[in-house]
Amino acid sequence: MGPESVSSANGLGERLEFVKERGAKERYRPAKTFVVCNEPAERVRGPVRILPWNRFLEELWSDRIVS
Repeated sequence: MGPESVSSANGLGERLEFVKERGAKERYRPAKTFVVCNEPAERVRGPVRILPWNRFLEELWSDRIVS
């Protein structure tokens, strides 16, 4: 993976999924870390930005995720 880390989870099994993402972030040291999911609203949890899939695609296609 490049400088960004992108993961997908259906509904986010909250704690377990977040712990996995923290481990991946520490191992690969991406510039940005995202969790893309079916949740209705965006939020930030520590260094991880949690985005609804449609918002992620909108930002990706408009070059706000990877530039």
